[in-house]
Amino acid sequence: MPLAIALLGGTFIQTCIPAHAGDQPLYRPAPDWVLPAPVSPSADKESASPVLRLYDVQARIDHGAVWTYVATARRIDTPETMARSGTLTISWRPDHGDLIVHGIEILRDGRKIDVLASGQHFTVLRREAKLESLQLDGSLTATLPITGLQVGDTIISRYSLTEKDPVLLGRVNTAVPLLPQPVPMGFGRARVLWSDTDKVHWKTYLNDVTANEKSEHGWHEWQVSMPVARQPDPAAQAPGRFTRPPLAEFTDFADWAEVSRTMAPLYRIDAPSAAVRPGGELDQEIARIAAATSDPRRRTAMALQLVQDKVRYFAIAMNGGNLVPQTPEQTWSTRYGDCKAKTLLLLAVLHKLGIEAEPALANLHNGDLVHDRLPSVAAFDHVMVLAHVGPSVLWLDGTGLGSREPDLDDVAAYGWVLPVRAAGADLMRAPLRPPARPHIEVHTDIDMRAGVALMAPFQIRLLLRGSLAGQLNSGLASLDPEGKAQTLRRVLGSVRENSIFVHPQFTYDPASGSGTIAASGIIPSPWKRTDGRYTLPTNLVRPSQYPDRSRTIWQAVPVALGNAQHVVIEETFRLSRAGKGIAMQGQADAQRSFPTGGSERVQAEWRDGQWQLSLHNLRSGGELAAADIPAMRRQDADLIARLPSLRTDAGYPAPWHDLEQSRRDHLFDQTIATLDQWVAEKPDDAERYRARAAFYAEIFERQKAIADLTKALALKGDKALYRERAGLYEATGDKDHAVADMTSAYNLDPSDQTTLGRLVFVETWAGKSDEALARLDGLIANGGDREPFHQARKADVLAYRGDAAGALAAINAGLAKRSENAGLLVSRCRLKGLLNTDLDNALADCNHAIQIGGAGATSALGVRGMLQWRLHHWKDAIGDLNQALELNPNQSFLYLLRALAERDGGDGEAARRDWSASRLLNPAMAEYYRQFGLIGF
Repeated sequence: MPLAIALLGGTFIQTCIPAHAGDQPLYRPAPDWVLPAPVSPSADKESASPVLRLYDVQARIDHGAVWTYVATARRIDTPETMARSGTLTISWRPDHGDLIVHGIEILRDGRKIDVLASGQHFTVLRREAKLESLQLDGSLTATLPITGLQVGDTIISRYSLTEKDPVLLGRVNTAVPLLPQPVPMGFGRARVLWSDTDKVHWKTYLNDVTANEKSEHGWHEWQVSMPVARQPDPAAQAPGRFTRPPLAEFTDFADWAEVSRTMAPLYRIDAPSAAVRPGGELDQEIARIAAATSDPRRRTAMALQLVQDKVRYFAIAMNGGNLVPQTPEQTWSTRYGDCKAKTLLLLAVLHKLGIEAEPALANLHNGDLVHDRLPSVAAFDHVMVLAHVGPSVLWLDGTGLGSREPDLDDVAAYGWVLPVRAAGADLMRAPLRPPARPHIEVHTDIDMRAGVALMAPFQIRLLLRGSLAGQLNSGLASLDPEGKAQTLRRVLGSVRENSIFVHPQFTYDPASGSGTIAASGIIPSPWKRTDGRYTLPTNLVRPSQYPDRSRTIWQAVPVALGNAQHVVIEETFRLSRAGKGIAMQGQADAQRSFPTGGSERVQAEWRDGQWQLSLHNLRSGGELAAADIPAMRRQDADLIARLPSLRTDAGYPAPWHDLEQSRRDHLFDQTIATLDQWVAEKPDDAERYRARAAFYAEIFERQKAIADLTKALALKGDKALYRERAGLYEATGDKDHAVADMTSAYNLDPSDQTTLGRLVFVETWAGKSDEALARLDGLIANGGDREPFHQARKADVLAYRGDAAGALAAINAGLAKRSENAGLLVSRCRLKGLLNTDLDNALADCNHAIQIGGAGATSALGVRGMLQWRLHHWKDAIGDLNQALELNPNQSFLYLLRALAERDGGDGEAARRDWSASRLLNPAMAEYYRQFGLIGF
């Protein structure tokens, strides 16, 4: 039943005013023209029967009035269904028609129970469900809680809604729902009657719908059985005309010109109701505009600003207000109005200023479908103004916000509109073009002078124009400071992802209709490491995500490209070392054009350690033929391949190489100050301490990082926080605290294998190998898929204890069950390398792991380097370790191994550099490996 109400009452702009409407339901028998529908009493408890046993919608069109009858029968199959369906609700608008209840019954054990006869009646509530969207339509809701329901009962409801609108001058437009398969139902029917003398047209948008039509006793009958045929799967991102509303429309409008003529009297500027009172406030506003300029275009812009900025949007669709606009004087006096009221007000102001203009009906939700619909008022849900200024047609919307003179040539994605003229008019297609001004501008200054792979502070300024700025300004006015900050951060996050925004502030400039969000912030490093170098890509352009059109039924369906847009993004990066050792690659000016109109252009300039990027993106919207998708994908790939990027030279210093110099130059100060502000804004947010701890960890101020994580853990006992703090304790050599934190993390999630591995490692290092072995033996005894990996961890513990034979037996037991697992092969290779035993077979394990590939192959390179060092193959060891460090340049153990190979190979200077790097990255690492004879300096 709620579906029926929604389809009948909420699909169209048009609703009607009956001759005798009331604010209470009427209780009367169904009219004679209604055909009864069958509900079999014998099927009331059959579990195989559909829950929706009856869905019957019948309508009669008679002299401009529509009477719609709805009957449903729903089986209560579960207690959950009983809870959902135990209260009947019906909404109607009493100023547009009556709600007439014909009967409410319960079907139980083959007998009918009359609910209304037992004294139960509907209670009427006023529910303005659309109030949050600034609409007051006077809807009433009749509710009836049904007492005594049981599982197995069937609820039968029958009621009617009447409607008639004198504004339509005897014309009518209505619709009935058509539910397609696979909606299960027992009996379904849609039936519509109209007089043989009326010229009613009908149309449905669904495929394979067969209507039975006949004429009898002066009435034409249209009938369809439901559910109708299952509809083809819709293509994603299809233009609106490819949608299939599940309904059938009926209208007696002859053509669009008749619709236009019917609506024209409502917007007559020469009508007394549209008059502007001489000398009144509105007249004085118009006089001010006339005195300010004689330029028609400037006058039009000022008139539009007056209507948009000084009259707030609020729709009152009561007492005939659904189609009839309130007068300009009333709108100005109350300072509110809907699209109709604002349109008539704007027309009146433009008329007084000597600007030719006319209203036009539009559909904001699916203007592309209008051309394929039957001519009717129901095809529209909006009205706006077409102003004729010189040779230009200006598309003006009084319900918008922030439109100014430079924006007058902009056109929203209206699709098809209908000019409203006394002589009538045909549909008119809205043109496609990008906005004249950027509606979004983003300016970001990012300070990366502290290092290429560190968090970086930035300043951002986001400029919004037009409706975006106006809507944000209005929305922020009702929020408290925290709500405003959260909203502004969400907006900023839509243009710069994965960033921290501190103290966002919004300012609005009424003169330009623009709003600016300014904030400071922190971003994680966007640099990528490949082939031993760091690369900063241009992230201003991403490949378009075109939907699937591979299925035959979709191959003729174009792709809707969305609204027109004009976006400008400018980014400035200030780099470390004044840019020394960094070069720009790609094209400094890369651009392309779009087949539907508009262009995309990326420009770059690299000078004196500063990289400036800009994107100008203009798009007209529209649609793309499915056949053109491959070409557009190639165009995307071609543009992205030509985009500029920065790349370091080979051998560019690791990110931590210049930490001390950066510290002396106070290059971390801004990042720390910004993070301090971030924490101070909300000191009860654990994630803010975590963010600051992450930066302190990056610059190796580990005690400060530990302090922040301790504060975070006081607010939230999180597994990841314990692990992060344990890693810092581990690096500082605080074994006991590392064990305690890893134990806490493990207890929070014993299934986490990474946590288990780290716990076993720190327990072993801290002299608690008995505890580690006991835990692993218990897990091994349980068996399962993870047993081989538990054996590998046990082997590490035994090796550290000096039990080489036990260690090898454990790893061999694991590999006996997973012989082709690269990770286990690397574990045995590493184990033998640490124990300095069976090195030739260990090499075979590493080589096999590299052949298998995957993550194991990456770690195998470093482990093989250790074996080569054990075998005194210094050059081969350094080669493998170089490759491993290219893949993971922050691995302390790899620097330790390379230092040993360089030392023994005779390159003492390089060895000392790598030994220092290893100690910087993890000061305690060498202590663990000293047990295996990996002794440095």
